[in-house]
Amino acid sequence: RSSRAVAAAATTVSPAEDAREVSTDASAQQPVTASAAPLSPEEQAAAAAKSASKAAARKAKRTPPSPISPPSLPATKEALAAAFSNGVLLVDKPPGWTSFDVCGKIRNSLKFVGVRKVGHAGTLDPAATGLLVVCTGNGTKFVDDYVAQSKVYTGTIRLGEATPSYDAEMEVSERAPWAHITDGDLARAAAAMEGDSMQVPPMYSAIKVGGQKLYNMAREGTTIEREARPITLSHFRVWRATSAAASTATPAPTADSAQGAGYARFGAQ
Repeated sequence: RSSRAVAAAATTVSPAEDAREVSTDASAQQPVTASAAPLSPEEQAAAAAKSASKAAARKAKRTPPSPISPPSLPATKEALAAAFSNGVLLVDKPPGWTSFDVCGKIRNSLKFVGVRKVGHAGTLDPAATGLLVVCTGNGTKFVDDYVAQSKVYTGTIRLGEATPSYDAEMEVSERAPWAHITDGDLARAAAAMEGDSMQVPPMYSAIKVGGQKLYNMAREGTTIEREARPITLSHFRVWRATSAAASTATPAPTADSAQGAGYARFGAQ
């Protein structure tokens, strides 16, 4: 501030105070010059190494996990810890296991190597079998990325029958004629379901509402309102099968006529 600025900011300023103010300003306005001594080659190398170390640490936090294949698992505890510190396991889940059960088993097995973070990328119903993506260590940071990927489901349908759980877990509760259903009927019904739509999840699903899974509520006889959710069915194929244990291979198109099998296979993405 100048002496005029001080006078404008205060009603009374003594000459001594004004002099101190001007003197302070004068010293503050003096240019300050400072020159840093150049770094020695050793110091430059150390600074570069420190910068590279920080960059590597930042990158490590987002390094995609590596698939861990049982035949090539390392033998030492240290090597196992390194492998599972940022990994992804492709688990073929058997029926009867919940996704939580699988993660709990893996988490318990990894305690001795110090890896505690284990999470899965999408729940499979207990009765369902197939791929369960399980991430370990820093790999759990990528769970949301895997959840966002498209998924493929296959299965067998028993025509003319329905159960409360929409699967084979419960007894058949409804029956209807099915012999008149043609291959063309199956194909047209599947094609009509493709694309984007809003779906109200069934009570027998692993979706959580208020921290509770819907299928647990359903088994207790409770039914609640569920909000519709956007879904995308990219491809949906349904074809005739000769039995419940029929091959999963997609057959060649057949004529639009009824056939004598009460089963159909499906593939959905």
